Amino acid sequence: MLALEKTLDLALSSTRPIAPLEKAKIDSGKSDMLMKQAQDFEAVFVAQMLNYSGLNKALSRDSGFGGDTFSSMLTQQYATKLVEGGGFGLAEPIYQQLLSKEAGNGSDSSA
Repeated sequence: MLALEKTLDLALSSTRPIAPLEKAKIDSGKSDMLMKQAQDFEAVFVAQMLNYSGLNKALSRDSGFGGDTFSSMLTQQYATKLVEGGGFGLAEPIYQQLLSKEAGNGSDSSA
């Protein structure tokens, strides 16, 4: 358990903070879009975790025709709602990485 906590701390601390100048290079709409993409990615990840936990099969058991499809869509909605409620905290580091990449791309294109 302690090794897992150290690994998580290391992974979260390895994302470098975004400098104010980098934030200024990206407009608000682009920043919002990057956050939405980060949250969507986290939702896909959470949905996969829920599927591997067996939730998908539990929901579709004895559900007849279309049960697998329904349970898959329901699991995706559960994952989306979990992320909207704060999720596992993956969206923020992903957003920071996307933001730093975008700020780096913006400075390269102006040269």
